[in-house]
Amino acid sequence: MLTFFFTFLFLVSNCYADHWVVLASGSNSWWNYRHQADILHAYQIVRAHGIPNSHIITMMYDDIAYNTENPYPGQVFNYNGGPNVYVDVFKDYTGDFVSAKNFLKVLRGDKSAPGKVLRTTKNDDIFIYLADHGAPGFFCFPNDNLWAHELIDTFQYMHKHKMYRQITIYVESCESGSLFNGILPNNMSIYALSAASPIESSYACCQNMSVNNFLCDCFSINWLQNSDDSNFFDETLIEQATIVQNLTTNSTVCQYGDLRVDKDLLSAFLAIKTQNLVKDKHNFKMSDIHDRSRLSNRDNVCTQGKVDSHCMKEYLKDHKMPLDETEIDNIIEKKICFI
Repeated sequence: MLTFFFTFLFLVSNCYADHWVVLASGSNSWWNYRHQADILHAYQIVRAHGIPNSHIITMMYDDIAYNTENPYPGQVFNYNGGPNVYVDVFKDYTGDFVSAKNFLKVLRGDKSAPGKVLRTTKNDDIFIYLADHGAPGFFCFPNDNLWAHELIDTFQYMHKHKMYRQITIYVESCESGSLFNGILPNNMSIYALSAASPIESSYACCQNMSVNNFLCDCFSINWLQNSDDSNFFDETLIEQATIVQNLTTNSTVCQYGDLRVDKDLLSAFLAIKTQNLVKDKHNFKMSDIHDRSRLSNRDNVCTQGKVDSHCMKEYLKDHKMPLDETEIDNIIEKKICFI
């Protein structure tokens, strides 16, 4: 009888759980085309899977679709031969309202923000996706930076105020692992997946000659196209992470935080219904990656929960990192990433 009662409570609580999605492109200007394209693609995915606009918060400068350099006005593409991902996008923050300050207000549910903010409860699941440039310890926005300690402090605030059940965050930027490495607690039901380790660049790909730009980022297009082709009610976060890690050969995809969350299905964060759209055939090929992103095999410094010390030392020396032997040994001892 007690078992039935607790099962009933579990089912009821999940019926009232909501999905919330926060998508933020931190860049502006034509040459950063790909970051907004990545975010727009993610928007189309969650909308196709039933997440309502009321529960999606989108931040993008919005200077690409009608940019004077765009040969296809009003259209944005995320991979070669792909669909226009700018269709029917509802944008909550544009122009100079796209800032680290407002992003943190969104997460905290701060009503002083100039747009929509999270209105979540302890039963709700939140998916966050960031795409832009970055460097050790921060992620870029057009006019300010999101610092790692500010992000973690905000997560702790959300945890203290019972603003979520679980959070998953994906970050596309150089050195994106530095936002979480050694500072994201593993007991707050927050799972992070980064495009690169704390000391690596992430890379653009899908160069398109007619647009004269890169359409996407390598890590991002791998998780986005996997999402296009997957059953969210069958594939788990760790299954997607493993697929994306194997496909992303030019940087080291890393996971951080509460790894219990990665056993959840993608539907826990990205869907309330199965996708009912006809999929476009993907014309993306790894050969589309620009030559500068072709790194040697020994750049894969983090594998199955351990760091190859010889590989790491060679990587740091080859990339002229300003570290002495003691600092390198310290990095290896602390394990730069954990996948």
